[in-house]
Amino acid sequence: MIDGPADGTPSNYLDAVFDDASAREAFFALVDTHGLVVCKNLDLDPEPYRFVGGSRGHGKLSQGEYFHHDGCSTPIKPRINEIRCPDQRVVRTMLTSIAPFPDVVTAMLLELPTFWMRDERLRGWRERAQAGELVGEDPKVMQGRLNRAIRALEPEDARGFFMAVDERLEAYAEPWSLRESRFMANDNPTATVQHRRACYVPWEPGTPNGHLLKRWPAEELPPPR
Repeated sequence: MIDGPADGTPSNYLDAVFDDASAREAFFALVDTHGLVVCKNLDLDPEPYRFVGGSRGHGKLSQGEYFHHDGCSTPIKPRINEIRCPDQRVVRTMLTSIAPFPDVVTAMLLELPTFWMRDERLRGWRERAQAGELVGEDPKVMQGRLNRAIRALEPEDARGFFMAVDERLEAYAEPWSLRESRFMANDNPTATVQHRRACYVPWEPGTPNGHLLKRWPAEELPPPR
């Protein structure tokens, strides 16, 4: 957690870091090491960012409510995903949950009740996880099968399940503040995280909800001067 200036005044304190090649790489390595770096009171130009799309679904969970890495459907797997709550009329009230991968897959196995598991393979993985054994499968394959099981649930049951996963993992799901950026390790051999839109139940329709922005700084920032 980086709070920025001591007096709380918003500042573009990362500009000097991103403008220097070695400092930029050191910052990205910090994110790779810890999985998540949160920068508050950070004043940045919104122009290079794009809107984070999606909304809370009613008949089923929206895709963004499942834990995921960014860029899964693109040829580029970004090294770091930055999500930002810009200065705006109202702060973002819907939470963003961030949790370590592949720990999140094990937590999903342990939290999904047995009576929701019609897949015998999932039951076997769960038994091994409960016994503290290595499951020995590709976590992404396991997560895909788990997500298919979760899609069969009623939306509020699925949201309650993901809330229990967050609690088991002690996921980072702190309220957003204006001018806050969260830098997430998205693709590296060290310590990645996944994130999701966290619609904790009950969610009150019509609650004012600011928007988020995102960018992939390792790939999209201009070269250092």
